[in-house]
Amino acid sequence: KKISLKNIGVATSGTYFRGQHIYNPQDRDRYITDVISLSVIGPNIYEADRFATAAFAMGQKGINFIATLKGFEAYQIDNTGHALFTPGFNNFVIN
Repeated sequence: KKISLKNIGVATSGTYFRGQHIYNPQDRDRYITDVISLSVIGPNIYEADRFATAAFAMGQKGINFIATLKGFEAYQIDNTGHALFTPGFNNFVIN
């Protein structure tokens, strides 16, 4: 997807480039393998990055967490290549 943003931020967390470096603090011994990438649009880059990492650590439940946050949208790719996105994400997509 190609997005257009103005005066807000976007950040992506994932394992596709750096390998397994993000973990769920409640289960440190389990690798996160069900999600490959999770991008978050937020009010600024700091908040987007903070929530992208936190949501990625939640695995497939992370995108649902982002969907509950006012002012945030997300785009997730799972380990099968399937993409999911929050309801308002398409507001930022350009052709």
